[in-house]
Amino acid sequence: MQEKKTEQNLSLIRAALKKLAEELDMVKEQLSKVKEQQPKERQEELKTTTKKENPRQGNYSSADVDIQKMFYYGNK
Repeated sequence: MQEKKTEQNLSLIRAALKKLAEELDMVKEQLSKVKEQQPKERQEELKTTTKKENPRQGNYSSADVDIQKMFYYGNK
């Protein structure tokens, strides 16, 4: 008696799992169709701008700096 009841429960569980697997396959197919239909979005290209030179950022030569103004050893 218990074997029959256990067998029935197992068959119900197997049927439910089979049904869920089929539904999952259908959902996957629908998603793949939706992805194919949607156009691929393109990223906007980055704007290339030229930056102005700024002397405070180190774009200077040693001739631009007067050493005597930096290190003054005379009387104040």
